[in-house]
Amino acid sequence: MRMGENVLRHFDFESFLLPLKDANFGLFYVGLLVSRFGDFFGNLAFSILVYRMTSSPMALGLTWIVFLTPALLVEFFGGVYVDRWDRRRILVVVDLMQMIIFLGIALAYTMHSLELWIVYVASALVGSSGALFYLANKAILPSLVQKEAMTAANSMLETTFQTLRIISPTIAGFLIVLFDVQYCFAFNGLTSLISVFVWVRVKLAKSTRAEKKDSWAKDFVVGLKYYGKRPVLIWLAVLISAINFVLAPLMYTYILVFANDIFKVGPEGYGVLQSSLSAGFVFGAIVVGLMGRTKKRRELILSSLFGVGFSILLFSVTNSFLIALTLIGSLGFAIPFANITITAFYQGTIPEQMLGRAFGVETFLSGSLAPLGIGITGLLSDLFPPQQLVFFLGVAVIVIAIFGLLIPALKELDHL
Repeated sequence: MRMGENVLRHFDFESFLLPLKDANFGLFYVGLLVSRFGDFFGNLAFSILVYRMTSSPMALGLTWIVFLTPALLVEFFGGVYVDRWDRRRILVVVDLMQMIIFLGIALAYTMHSLELWIVYVASALVGSSGALFYLANKAILPSLVQKEAMTAANSMLETTFQTLRIISPTIAGFLIVLFDVQYCFAFNGLTSLISVFVWVRVKLAKSTRAEKKDSWAKDFVVGLKYYGKRPVLIWLAVLISAINFVLAPLMYTYILVFANDIFKVGPEGYGVLQSSLSAGFVFGAIVVGLMGRTKKRRELILSSLFGVGFSILLFSVTNSFLIALTLIGSLGFAIPFANITITAFYQGTIPEQMLGRAFGVETFLSGSLAPLGIGITGLLSDLFPPQQLVFFLGVAVIVIAIFGLLIPALKELDHL
């Protein structure tokens, strides 16, 4: 009993539930939940569709390169507008755009007029519009919850989304097997429309727009200078950029390749692997949320990276689908200890009027190498089998985590 009591002392259940006391956060929560639920269907359908059309890891990787590259540019330059525009309105406009895109893809496929280049264009449009959505989503949260509830709010959101992701890839995979991919695209369009009706009911306690005193260029430079004056932000971005360079090929390409070519489990098996990843993420996010605010941020982030690296290493050498499910789940469990901790650190230490620009610069820097990683592993897929490539990815994550131990600036994470 004493051991159990000591463990529970580290968890703050009251703080974990604090965000739910605000009705507007509840509406925001529902809108984001519905929107993201549909996105999981659409993203899985993109991957299945392209791999079915081409049978090429390189072509599949290119789908996500054209998704991520314009998104990075929008995130880098769009942060100023996220700070200037009404962030709730950004969420509404983006979901309307994505509704049109996904319903259009579903219609084109049904009419047998969908070509690969159309899929790539749609992927670029979804990625670039989704980038503004991401920045607005992250930057609006301090207007909805108190500072002391920030970690709990992020944990609650991530826990819920990943719980949905446990369900949605499996459902989507079986939906594709029983019917076809257009139903996943159509469902994504429908959920985007539903979320719009929820967004318009969210009432913010204060405006999320910064005053337009200066030009876009001056505001942009101010954001860069703010970022540059804080070495901890730069090093976090460098560290996560290296991790994304490694993780992006696995997430966007090689989980599907393993499901299809190594384990021979098809779209439904791919959906189950994605669900296992999310199930692990859910448990990890719950643990982070119950821990509440902590000053041991550096320890949490680097421990997360070591867990990710070893999970990938073991995944690369197994031929058992059941063991692979467990390892992908452990990978998912490790991720939120870094993901949520970094997000809450930003939201809790950066002025709210700067959040759009700060998240924009952070996302650009941390995600800039992801398309490169997908492209390089796509080219190497003709030279090395998938197992060897994924093994190298696991080794790379562990090396990056060791490098993180040697960065003095990251110690600032524990003193703010």
